[in-house]
Amino acid sequence: MTKLFEWLAAFGAVFGIWFILITNKLESSFVKNNYNFVLYSPVLLIILFGEIIDAREDLIKRGINLTKKAS
Repeated sequence: MTKLFEWLAAFGAVFGIWFILITNKLESSFVKNNYNFVLYSPVLLIILFGEIIDAREDLIKRGINLTKKAS
């Protein structure tokens, strides 16, 4: 349950910041100049993280161990 709460809190924070930027509650020249990028950034992030998961699965299939070792 704790991990679920962490993910929900992170999602809520990112969504909140994104929503503030999209609705122009926070005046920013970056958002004005790159509105389309900010608007579609969640979709781009999902695509990028999806590629990372696919790459990890491919490396595991090739026999590369990606588990974290205790330090």
